[in-house]
Amino acid sequence: MLSKLDINCVEFKDLYFQKSINTKLERMNSLINMGFIGKNGLGKRTRIYCLLHKLYGIQLTKTNKRNISVKTKKGSIDIEYYRSDIHIDIDLTIYKNKRELFKEFLEPYMATISVLNNYKKIIILRNSHNFKEDILKILSIIIEKYNKNAVFIFIGNKIQNAKIKNQITLIKFPDIPDNDIRTIIKNKYKEITYENIDKLIIKNKAFNTTNNLNNIFNLLELSIIDGEYIDFESNITEFIDELLDTIHNKKFKFTMMSKIKELLYNIYCFNYPIIDVIKYMLKNIIKKWGDNNKKYNLLHKITQKTSEISLNMLKTTKEIIHLEHFVVYYISLIYT
Repeated sequence: MLSKLDINCVEFKDLYFQKSINTKLERMNSLINMGFIGKNGLGKRTRIYCLLHKLYGIQLTKTNKRNISVKTKKGSIDIEYYRSDIHIDIDLTIYKNKRELFKEFLEPYMATISVLNNYKKIIILRNSHNFKEDILKILSIIIEKYNKNAVFIFIGNKIQNAKIKNQITLIKFPDIPDNDIRTIIKNKYKEITYENIDKLIIKNKAFNTTNNLNNIFNLLELSIIDGEYIDFESNITEFIDELLDTIHNKKFKFTMMSKIKELLYNIYCFNYPIIDVIKYMLKNIIKKWGDNNKKYNLLHKITQKTSEISLNMLKTTKEIIHLEHFVVYYISLIYT
């Protein structure tokens, strides 16, 4: 579940599904050529990074996104990939002239010896099911040629080349059962009822044939923004509604900020995820001003601010400052 690269999972016990695969990987004491095979959204890439954390720990925490321009006979190609001291992680299927990329980008990387990772470089190749036969043949030769220098990990729906299948250990990922989906969602969003989780699973199956975690969480985020599935306790909504009523009061004065701070304090005491509180407020702000054409700019700015805060909350654990910032920003839009 790594559309954005998650390198914080350090133990397999943190994962709630694919337990038989977790057990096998947890027993590994060294890395070998492998293929993680299965449909999208089953946790393949997440488990690769858990395995790398187990084997190499802090050496992986320096992982970051990089860009490099590779010169080929047909011109330069800008490549985006992830890299740490011990590995690279790339989807080569999105680039043309793949043959030259092997020669100009991958082979120089594999030819050098690292004092880390037992002298072997780790190459993670995503979406391997999209590699054509000629590319798979080249990869098979490269695996043999750089066997002493590099370890290859394929991620994809399948691997079609018989020779490569014999060169690597395949780990096949089954579909995620509904019960595991319930556990995953409940652990991430404790305020969502099991009844609503079941509705979400049914909604996902209307669009997808499998329990793809990426799709499910995308659906969930969209549903939360629309005000679905989050069942706040009535007493917290009373404080949030009172906060909005205070801000919308025609007799509002900045001296009323002490009351706003008191209401914010009461909201914090419920220990609800702050982003859900902000989205609840946004929903009610849109409901209040949605029919007022003169408030279009206000609605655009406050919606944009909500997106900005959602991203910024990924960078800090201090959730309180984000709600305060949202409230102050909204007040400034109305009264300045």
